Amino acid sequence: MQSVDDDPTKPTITAQQATERAQQYAHELANALPSSATLEDRGVLNSACPNPSGVGFEKRLHVNVDYWVRGLDTAQYNEYFDLMKNWFTTHG
Repeated sequence: MQSVDDDPTKPTITAQQATERAQQYAHELANALPSSATLEDRGVLNSACPNPSGVGFEKRLHVNVDYWVRGLDTAQYNEYFDLMKNWFTTHG
């Protein structure tokens, strides 16, 4: 995962590419959980790209991919949280 670049002239990936990348990350993250975990796709939302400077970002989109994680034992949520936190830490 990369940090946001505030240069409005720098080329970016397409919304479709961003959606596919976000979906890939979600599935990779789910693989870090027990095999009982399944993802329930809740859809994709594209919105205007937030930019604090207000300059040059009006044609860009912010892509959100939404999933529920199902099939996990509620008594072990802290352990699952730690697994997910570790995944994010090791994947930038």
